[in-house]
Amino acid sequence: NNTVLNRQYFLNDTSSTIYSERNDSETKNYNHRFSGRIEYALDSSNSFIYVPSISYQKRNIYQNLSGVNRYMNQSILSTTNNDNNNQSNNYSISNNLTFRHQFEKKGRTVSANLGSTININDVTTTLYSNNNYSDNVNSSKLVDQQGLNTTNSYTYRGNVMYTEPLSKIS
Repeated sequence: NNTVLNRQYFLNDTSSTIYSERNDSETKNYNHRFSGRIEYALDSSNSFIYVPSISYQKRNIYQNLSGVNRYMNQSILSTTNNDNNNQSNNYSISNNLTFRHQFEKKGRTVSANLGSTININDVTTTLYSNNNYSDNVNSSKLVDQQGLNTTNSYTYRGNVMYTEPLSKIS
């Protein structure tokens, strides 16, 4: 994705500045998923249901911004050049196991459910920015930042459910 911006700022009746910018960006996403369901009947009243799920996402985002601020006579007031990069890897694994028992009375059941989820997120970001100013004194500001963020979460759950019909037609 590429954008170009040209803007004129009027300082007073006789003077103005012109700002020109070019912004190039690219985003790439990769997604992979797997899920399944396995049912196993021990007999006519008892069964197991296993549901696994795995997903992976990789995302790369790159952006470059270059800008120049000029006076009307084309002399340079300031320049900027920014490079941003963001890379992330996300993993998710979940499991769910259910045991179900059906009683002889129609609609009466009991089931037990156990599950777990693991999420792993790794993010790396970088920012490199070079800003130059040429007002009264030539000066420059350089920013070079890097960030690493890792987030891991683990979830475990379990429950027992009992169902009973409320009436003969339910």
